[in-house]
Amino acid sequence: MKLLLCLFLTAQVAFAGDFEASMTKGVDFLLKSQRPDGSWGSAHKTKYLNIFAPGRAAHKSFKVATSGLCLLALLKTPGESDAKSKAIDLGVKFLLNHSKEAKRASAAWIGNVWSHTYTIKAFLELKKQNLEYDGVDDLIKYEISRLETYQFLDGGWGYYDFKSHTSKPSGSSTAFLTASCLIVLDLAKEAGFEVPEKSIRRALIFLKKQRKPDNSFIYSNDFKFMTNVHVNKKVGSLARTQVSLRALYEMGEKVEKSELEEWVNLIIKRNMWLDMARKRPVPHESWNKIASYFYYYGMYYAAENLELCETKKTLGLELGEILTSKQERNGSWFDFPLYDYGHAYGTAYALLGLVACTKAVQ
Repeated sequence: MKLLLCLFLTAQVAFAGDFEASMTKGVDFLLKSQRPDGSWGSAHKTKYLNIFAPGRAAHKSFKVATSGLCLLALLKTPGESDAKSKAIDLGVKFLLNHSKEAKRASAAWIGNVWSHTYTIKAFLELKKQNLEYDGVDDLIKYEISRLETYQFLDGGWGYYDFKSHTSKPSGSSTAFLTASCLIVLDLAKEAGFEVPEKSIRRALIFLKKQRKPDNSFIYSNDFKFMTNVHVNKKVGSLARTQVSLRALYEMGEKVEKSELEEWVNLIIKRNMWLDMARKRPVPHESWNKIASYFYYYGMYYAAENLELCETKKTLGLELGEILTSKQERNGSWFDFPLYDYGHAYGTAYALLGLVACTKAVQ
């Protein structure tokens, strides 16, 4: 028995060391891939099939969202160096100077919601670490107001409006983006910022309606009369349920910690279903209509849920091992060819996931 315990503790230390080494490589990739203006990603690396991005405005939003995620990853990963401090400084200044350029790109495209969400999250972490920059509070307030402006008529948030093209988006909100926004607004509220309570109530009503009895979530309102088709099954919902359940939990809804733990277990045990989609260039072409760009998004939010799991050490080791095994030779992580943003945002999500896994196993 003592031998088994020693072996288990040795394995914990070994895996934790692997996590640290993997994070070091990932941080190095972000430092090397940061652009001179402090941003990450670009509209380059186009291919025959490109995801819908109407013009420069859409790419400004993609760049801001990606840069917010990368800045957040650098802020939360362990280790200090002059190069890292310089990259953080450049990243902050880029967002301060350019995040307001993230706007609705067309009547049909509202992907700027991601930009507002991750700019807020990065700057809240900046404040948490007492890194002082002029204009941070004002920008957080502005980004909160943008989320209120672009909230859909159905109560949630989405990124397409292919219907009536109304000023207040009339498209179909998605459960996962709504959950991401709710979590960020709740964090802002905890940090002392005023948030639109009416928007939160409407979003919460929407998200609760998307929850199925088995705790999977309907992809979007478009599927409300097709709740058991491919993408809405448990496997199809693997990456989306992590953030959606967590948002409901943070909002005080009836979500047990054991339910969150069940879904972290599921994303580990059934990771193959997500992995089959990873790196596929066509959205939703894989089994159960899983899109490749959900891979590291889902793993990140699953890792964030570890802190509420009873068996967080075991799950943290398993989840972290999966993440380290997917790292590319150049130190990045990559799941979808989104122009030249894919390696940057994938690396940021994976690093944030490993930070949470490391914390869980300690």
